[in-house]
Amino acid sequence: MKHKGAENRRMRNITWRAPPRDWLKINVDASFRKSNRKGAIATVLRDWQGKFITGSATEIRAFSSLEAEALALREALIMAKNLQLGKVLIESDNLQLIQSIKSNSQIGEILAYLKDIAHLLKDLPDVGITWTPREGNHLAHLIATQRATGILSSNWSVKLPATIETQLRREAEKVRRIGRRPTHHEGAIEQKGDQMLTVPNQVVIEAREGTGGEQRTEEQPAFEPEDSLKQV
Repeated sequence: MKHKGAENRRMRNITWRAPPRDWLKINVDASFRKSNRKGAIATVLRDWQGKFITGSATEIRAFSSLEAEALALREALIMAKNLQLGKVLIESDNLQLIQSIKSNSQIGEILAYLKDIAHLLKDLPDVGITWTPREGNHLAHLIATQRATGILSSNWSVKLPATIETQLRREAEKVRRIGRRPTHHEGAIEQKGDQMLTVPNQVVIEAREGTGGEQRTEEQPAFEPEDSLKQV
């Protein structure tokens, strides 16, 4: 019980992690209801100081939660391409999806989306894909959930609703409190040959075409993959 309590406290301390200086980050998430196969996907683009730039919330139809998550990640890549963004990290809390992209594995139910994602990544050489626990993806989760339940309109990013603005401000304040102390991302974006290095508690995917994209681990993740796979 004592160990479980310590683990719960550690989970509560997890928050959104800013990308390195001069990088951007797009957090993605999906809210999906299996009973009617409807849901919503969300993207949130912020800079390295936690400043909100833009975002999207789109209603979808899907056959599974994994398909919904794949749609969200693809949407972020399309955003990065359309806005001609440079150094960008795209972050999802679905470890199964991230690992399938990393290993180029063939998952039948999302095969078409995996092909789309691979194609988009070839056009975006400075994009990395990362995994975070759900606790580090709260804002994207909030937006997807509110859109799926009809609370949020499609043009929410023009004038931020109070709940979203509050969460955005809270996470930005935590970034400012950290200051320039090393974050989980620090050093991970330095190129070593053709590869990006893996950072603690997070998976970073090399997006360059023609590389093996081998994963480099500096320390063991704080969360077991099995636990992460339970999170949708």
